Amino acid sequence: MTKKPFDGQSAIANGLLDLVHTNNCGSLSIPARGGFSYFITFTDDHSRYGYVYLMRYKSEAFRRFEEYRLEVENQTNRKIKALRSDRGDSQRDEVLIEESSKEPQHDSTTSFKPSIHTDGVPVLCRSTRESRVPERYGFVGLTSQLDNDPKTYEEVMSDIDSDKWLEAIKSEMDSMDSNQMLEDIKVWLSTQFSMKDMGEASYIHGIKIYRDRSRRMLGLIQSSYIEKVLKRFKMEHSKMPNIPYASALESIQYAVQCTRPDVAYALSVTSRYQACAGEAHWGAVKSILKYLKRTKDMFLIYGGGELILEGYSDASFESDDDDAKSQSSFVFKPNGDVVAWKSSKQDTTADSTTEAEYIEALEAAKEAVLDEKLHPRVGCGT
Repeated sequence: MTKKPFDGQSAIANGLLDLVHTNNCGSLSIPARGGFSYFITFTDDHSRYGYVYLMRYKSEAFRRFEEYRLEVENQTNRKIKALRSDRGDSQRDEVLIEESSKEPQHDSTTSFKPSIHTDGVPVLCRSTRESRVPERYGFVGLTSQLDNDPKTYEEVMSDIDSDKWLEAIKSEMDSMDSNQMLEDIKVWLSTQFSMKDMGEASYIHGIKIYRDRSRRMLGLIQSSYIEKVLKRFKMEHSKMPNIPYASALESIQYAVQCTRPDVAYALSVTSRYQACAGEAHWGAVKSILKYLKRTKDMFLIYGGGELILEGYSDASFESDDDDAKSQSSFVFKPNGDVVAWKSSKQDTTADSTTEAEYIEALEAAKEAVLDEKLHPRVGCGT
């Protein structure tokens, strides 16, 4: 039995929206701007007019289809009669079919053996470049398995298989409990660190936590850590030997990041001269350590009350005499208590004070976006 030659022609739908082709692509190795890792296409078989929608998660396919359906049906005053896909992801396809079954009819074809030339339309959206393997490679392995496992908690809960993921985690936790794995880990950790099982924490990474329930106040202090730093650099009696300049700055930086925003600017300035530190720079670092010694019992205090997030930013024009770059600083304070801060030299050279302020405002806005996502989870307004 001989096969008939393929003449290169295929049947075309008689009218607009009689048949719509759809294809889902992702996840992309490099996400697009906005974190989009997937895209889905819809192409009308009659007019060959196509739409492309970006998606962060593959589970957004039905929502994008609804956007497409509403737009094209309103524009053409016609209804989608059939939707054709290659069944690349059968589980999500079934959701799309189930949700859209009231209107269009879903027409699926197998991706490995099409009964008709259905790839003619989706191919138009693909690149014509061929990926060739260099001849120096003696072996090439290809896999057909898709790596669509969610990578964050939000992806898990938005996935159509969220119940299965939760069931798998519960099964894993039950297995660890039955084998007393968590108890063994606690015993080993107690031999390596000063710790206790449950209860209120007293120390976290060298930060001591004070609580005053009657006044609804909480305090953070790093006096023990600062004492260790002073002892390491032999600064208990204000005597500083020849020690690595960068090492001293690194020790100060941890205190700045955790509980000492008052030293952020001084650290920013002295850290610029690590490659060519002179006597004056050594003296500046020594002064910072002396200041920390005098103020080692200084607290960051957090009180009770309504949580309203406030942010402040400022910039000094051409504060660096070496390269004429400006200094940027910002601080965010919910209920008047400091939770986020930064002081650093700007990456670009501003031509005016206005430009320097705009650059700093942009950096502060980035931090504000992160804080805005965090604080609603703990009941904080903005």
